[in-house]
Amino acid sequence: MHIQARVALDKEKHPERFCAHSRCLWRVMKCDPMTREMVPAPNCEGRHCPRHKPAELNAATEHK
Repeated sequence: MHIQARVALDKEKHPERFCAHSRCLWRVMKCDPMTREMVPAPNCEGRHCPRHKPAELNAATEHK
């Protein structure tokens, strides 16, 4: 089984860990090695990866 297929199966089981875009397999949550808890990944805004973040978040970050 290819890596992409494994990640897609993981997204089906745990959609909260991945980008909300239907075909995107970018993880927006990662496991903290010290606490073993799921924490937001860097550069991710909520449930969206940097590529698929909503337009209002793009506008807000550009004006800073």
